[in-house]
Amino acid sequence: MSRAVFPSWRRGRGESYGWGIHRWPAAGLEVFRRLLRGELDALPVQELFQGPIFGLLFVLKQIAEQLGLTAAIGHSALGKLALFLVLARLPHQGSRLSAVRWAEDHAVNEVLGLSSFDEDDLYLALDDLCARQEKIEQVLYRRYQSRRGAPPPRLFLYDVIISYLEGEKNELGEFGYDRDGKRGKLQIVIGLLTGAPGEPLAVRVFQGNTSDPTTVADQVKIIKEQFQVEELVFVGDRGMVKSRPFGGIYQSGLAARSMRLGHAR
Repeated sequence: MSRAVFPSWRRGRGESYGWGIHRWPAAGLEVFRRLLRGELDALPVQELFQGPIFGLLFVLKQIAEQLGLTAAIGHSALGKLALFLVLARLPHQGSRLSAVRWAEDHAVNEVLGLSSFDEDDLYLALDDLCARQEKIEQVLYRRYQSRRGAPPPRLFLYDVIISYLEGEKNELGEFGYDRDGKRGKLQIVIGLLTGAPGEPLAVRVFQGNTSDPTTVADQVKIIKEQFQVEELVFVGDRGMVKSRPFGGIYQSGLAARSMRLGHAR
């Protein structure tokens, strides 16, 4: 026996030292009776305890709740599927189809309240996330602002990355400046806006031939319209903030200071 199976090992009022059997659930009592009668002697140990993997998703869900991600995404069926996609992406970097297969070995129903689903359901969840992206970002930013306290956050960090594509049908896929060493591959440009500690606040995807500086205006719009920030410090790399498109920040009516950083070594 182990305490994981029979948890009531503490001494209580009116109990003899030991197990507090009268408090056990009926199912636990039945297992214990069968164990004492020897009915489980020939049963392999792994059959007694084998089940879906529980701990990984449980811990990831607790982190998501602390960050406010669960509340921001919502508790609808599509919201739960979206949360699964986020959590599964950490330990399992694969396709939507492979995520469905990965879920078969994990306690998705027990932890997230999701019954069976397929890759089409996951694509529907992605469509739902896309439709609600700005609202989700607003909720996450308000929680971020609340944790940071007064005065409101004014420092924002921004950078872009390039991701190449294997397929040919992506709406934003274009040939552009090759940073991945994948010649002849379509690519997309991804811009990530974070707070001062590096906590993600917003993300946007651009066509693969978009230059870094021309993505800045979209980030300014997010800060000004979604987050209602009127004064900020915007930090980008040297090539981004010294280029002419950076002037769009000033044209937008925001008071801003630029920090030009040298190349990382």
